[in-house]
Amino acid sequence: MPRIRMSDPVSRYELNSKLAAQDARLDSAVHQMLGIVTRIDQTCGQIRAENKQLHEEIRSDMKELRAENKAMENRFDARFSSMRTTIIVTAVATALSIIFGVGSLIGTLTSTMMGIFQVVASGQQFMQKPFSEQQLTPSPPTAPSRPAIPQPQAAPPADSPHTAPPEPNR
Repeated sequence: MPRIRMSDPVSRYELNSKLAAQDARLDSAVHQMLGIVTRIDQTCGQIRAENKQLHEEIRSDMKELRAENKAMENRFDARFSSMRTTIIVTAVATALSIIFGVGSLIGTLTSTMMGIFQVVASGQQFMQKPFSEQQLTPSPPTAPSRPAIPQPQAAPPADSPHTAPPEPNR
């Protein structure tokens, strides 16, 4: 813009036209800014509406997910509650079988010892010879005995012809 000197005379008409032009430029700039602000306001309104819509969608999706999660938890609990019951029943059965097994072993040992003590107390003694004595005594014959085969007294000389041994008498 050219520099205006005070010494230059400005007419009223020229001043009014310059002020009007300046005012028009300012008005157009303000209208342009108002248009931009209006568009920004509309965009913000659209963003708010979209955010509300997304918020509602997320809320409904979360409700669905919570419902599905709850259903899955119920199914999971139902499956594993039967497994817990099975483990507890198995543990109790195992403990009882161990207790009854030890009890039956103790009962068997006790009854065997009581039987032995009763035999000893009644005076019945089954004396058994020591093993070394049992081997020394001959066992009684079980069948009628046969006559023994005579054994040759001496071996024949090596030079003599071979003779058959005598036959036993039958």
